[in-house]
This record gives sequence, structure tokens and C-alpha cells, in this order.
Amino acid sequence: MKKIMTNDVRGKMKKGFLCGAMGITIAAMLAGCGGGSDADKNTGDSGKTGYSQDAADVNDDSDKDANDTGSVADDSMGAGVLRYDMTDKDVLDAPTGATLFADKLTLPIKIDDLMDYPLDGVGIEGINTLSSLIDTYTESSNNFSFIVYDKTGENMLYLPDLVLGDEDSENELTIKQAVTDGNWMMGPSKVYYDTLGLTEEEYNTLCNDNPDTDGEYLLLDKLYEEFGTPNYIGWFCDQDNSTMYGGSYDAKEFIDEMRHPEKYGSDKVTAYEYCVGWQFADYAVALDVCETSDAYSGNTKGSISNINISYIPASYGTIEDVCGLNAVKEFMAAR
Repeated sequence: MKKIMTNDVRGKMKKGFLCGAMGITIAAMLAGCGGGSDADKNTGDSGKTGYSQDAADVNDDSDKDANDTGSVADDSMGAGVLRYDMTDKDVLDAPTGATLFADKLTLPIKIDDLMDYPLDGVGIEGINTLSSLIDTYTESSNNFSFIVYDKTGENMLYLPDLVLGDEDSENELTIKQAVTDGNWMMGPSKVYYDTLGLTEEEYNTLCNDNPDTDGEYLLLDKLYEEFGTPNYIGWFCDQDNSTMYGGSYDAKEFIDEMRHPEKYGSDKVTAYEYCVGWQFADYAVALDVCETSDAYSGNTKGSISNINISYIPASYGTIEDVCGLNAVKEFMAAR
């Protein structure tokens, strides 16, 4: 019997699973990327690369400028996270009738909803669903990860990867134990139009109706429309990673690098990454966003190179359990 996929890069999770898998270089982030094809989906893209700030390029008076509140930049075309409101409310009211992913799964998603979806990476002939695995595969591990296709298995649309268990845990468990205990989550996986339940035609129409707006921002807008004001944010604070998710944050510097990329990075472009999310009573949705601010033309403009999404049921944990300390209060105060 070929062993089921465990400790896979697609299964990175709790206490920094978003920090390990992506490995996006600053050059790649500055180059950006489009919506991608189905063949590119579910690469497990996640992780924190920090800012593109180069110490040699920072002005000597950058510390003073970073804390200068004498002028406020226009955020309307800048970083996405500055275009939206945030709240420090601990638990948000769940949206009514919200759906996500291929087949428009109704939230909150239950593990029973996923039992008969086709899985990839199982490695057992004739077994390709979670329901058929539970009693068939009895070996244990600290975590398992599977690529999940749409219900028919014919459209090749993806749901986020199904992750069972916790990579950081020293305790091994079986698939059946993870399912029974609710020890599972979905993601991180790249956001595409079908993540929001849109067809390709609907997405193309949306882009055609908004020709001056990047398609990634259109998807981000749709997610904000679905879930409202987020109540979580976390980020890397500097290039040497001395302040990371779960550590202390310098929100003023973080925002300043978004608003004034001409003072940081290379060629007046600054790359950064952050996690923003919505914590509800029964589940949470987290977005891992790679973005750049570009002031090369004289006006600061934001550009997204990647958005990853994770669905976290309350039985698995909170956004803080998965992504680290919530800095939303510091962020709101610094704005």
C-alpha cells in the first residue's frame, strides 16, 4: 500500500503554516501574476517573505518619516488593506447565506459536506474519497493533506486542500480520529473566480465591466462584500524577520512602507505580505495577500501578486491559532 501524503507542503498550518510554503522571492512578487489557469491551482502557495526593504536603499531619515503624521497619503489606489475598514470586535456576526469554493459550499462547512468529494494524493487504488478512507487507512501521522476536486470530478475545479491534524503536533492520529474530533481545516490555496462561486463567464464580465481594476482586487472586493469588515490582521515587520506573526508589530512602519514605497525597496516599489481575516463563532476565513506598492510613476498604486484563502472551522482553532497574534488594534490605531 502506498502511504497517503503526509507532511506535504500543502499541509502547512498552525503557528506559522502560512509562513513556510510559498517561498516567493521579492523579484517574483514585484513581477506579479495574473489569475492563472486551472493547472496552476492548489499549489499550496503560502508563506511570509517580509518586506522588500533594502537597508542600503532606505533614507537616513526614514525612521523619522515613518512616524511622521503630518500628512496622510491618498489610499484610494494604494494597498488593498488600506482601502477597507477594520474592526477590533472579537467575534463577528456570521453572514447569512454565504458560500465559498467550487460547488458553492454553504458556510459554515461541515466535515460531512466533504466526505464524498474526490480526493487526489490518496495513493490507494480504488479509494478516492474521505468516506472510503476512514476505515480503510488506519496508519497514523501528525497530519494528512489532500487535494480536493469539485463534486463531479469532471470540471477539474478545486476546493482548498483538506488538511487533517496539525503538522506542529507531536501526537499522531488516524484519519478517522481527525474526522471524529473535527481536527481539520481547508487551505491555504490560491483564490480564483470559482473560489467565490463565479463561472468563468461571470468573472470575465466582471473584469470587462471594471477595465481599470486589477482582477485580483475585484476578487478581494467580492470577498469583502461577502464577509464584511475583517477583524484580524498580521504581517512581517521587517526584512530580517525580527518581528514575525505572533510577535510584536510596528504598524506605523508597516503602513508607511505601503504609502511611501519611494522611500523603501527598489525602484520606488515595495513588496509586502499580510494575513487578513474574519473570525466568526463557528468558523474563520483567512486571506494571505502578497502585494506591492509602486510609486514609480509619481502616484502610489497597489498591485496584488497572490491571494491565498483558508477556511478554519472552530473545532480546529481560531485565526490566531493558525496565523499568529492579531494586530488589528495596533493597525487601526496607526491608520
